[in-house]
Amino acid sequence: MLNKIFSNKLVVFILAFIMACLLWGYVSNVVNIEIDVKINNIQVTFDGEEDLRDKRTLQIIESKVEDVDLTFTGKRSEVTKLTRENVSAVVDLHSIRSSGEYSMAYSVVLPDTVSENSVTISRNPYYVQITVAKMVTAQVPVTGELVGSVAENCIKGEYEFTPAYISVSGPDSVVGSIVKAVVTVRGDDLSKSVSATSDYVLTDALGENVDMSDISVDYEEVETFMPVYQIKDVPLSVRFIEGNGITTGDITWTVEPTTVKVYAYAEELDGINEFVLPTIDLTGMLASEDFTFPIPVSNNVTNLSGEETAVVRVKIVGVASKTVTATNFVVTNVPEGYYAEVARSSLPVTVRAPKEQIDYIDSNNVRVVLDMSGAGAYSGNQLVTAAVMIDGFEDAGAVGEYTVAVTLTEMSAVQSSASASPSPSVE
Repeated sequence: MLNKIFSNKLVVFILAFIMACLLWGYVSNVVNIEIDVKINNIQVTFDGEEDLRDKRTLQIIESKVEDVDLTFTGKRSEVTKLTRENVSAVVDLHSIRSSGEYSMAYSVVLPDTVSENSVTISRNPYYVQITVAKMVTAQVPVTGELVGSVAENCIKGEYEFTPAYISVSGPDSVVGSIVKAVVTVRGDDLSKSVSATSDYVLTDALGENVDMSDISVDYEEVETFMPVYQIKDVPLSVRFIEGNGITTGDITWTVEPTTVKVYAYAEELDGINEFVLPTIDLTGMLASEDFTFPIPVSNNVTNLSGEETAVVRVKIVGVASKTVTATNFVVTNVPEGYYAEVARSSLPVTVRAPKEQIDYIDSNNVRVVLDMSGAGAYSGNQLVTAAVMIDGFEDAGAVGEYTVAVTLTEMSAVQSSASASPSPSVE
């Protein structure tokens, strides 16, 4: 019987029509009814934040609303397509031109599969409150801080950083509070220099760390070098020139300070055992004397003591001096064809000798030698530097420099009858 019913086309058409109506009624009244869908905690994003920073040097430093709750009303077939992943809340920042506080409406962006006209939206909250600040850039010096200690007889030098300054950009209220970037070096009993790639913190005038969440920097890390130097006490010494009747055995001397404290790298100090002060010439000294010299600290070595000069006190203790009038003149190396005559008959000479000998020296022991090898071959007076010899006393000597005038005369001009007056010996 069913075969007969379904073989009748009219009956089949009627049955199909009835089924379609029933299905349409189900879809319209059950499947695609209008419903509400609530999506919570949709994150708020900002459009134009890059232009705000780059073109208007402004920056959002606070947003009081970070996410919103949205309720969508519409046909079941539409609103069930919406999820937290495909719905967004966007604040348009292009209208902001200056710093301040703003209450901004946001746009709800739906997926392409859902028409904006097919749903209505209820928002909570309706506005987003943001604070916008002027953005500035400043150069902040990098400094170092040692947490720990250096070894005994060592000293920490000045930090070296690359770069030496950090460029910091951000809100003026934040950047203006930054005083420095601080690198922390950690270690105990350090005896060698420290090299490292280091991070840093930004601090204010009170030494408190500055929140870096709203700022940007050009370097996240810096190259750090903290030199550690060795300290050494180096003695001061002095050299002497002996002669003219005085040796180092005839003096006592002291130097103040006796040592100088310096620092340098260990390899620089290894070869330094003394600092030698300028040489003192004893040959011209007649009495005790004090000498002040700059301390000759070597290159690459730093004077830690602070003294820049040293005083050498020389006391003459083993010799004495007196003035003797010399009358014995000897002229040597007279130019050929010339006769030499000393222009004076006596010369006061200061003689120095051991104390036990000085009283025995008189004019008979003093010989003034005038060497004419450097004289010009012409008639007339010439000044000649004299060498004063103390005969018979090898530890004695003359102090000072002496010049004597000598007159040269051509032999042809000398009369055969020599002057009756005694003349000096000529060699």
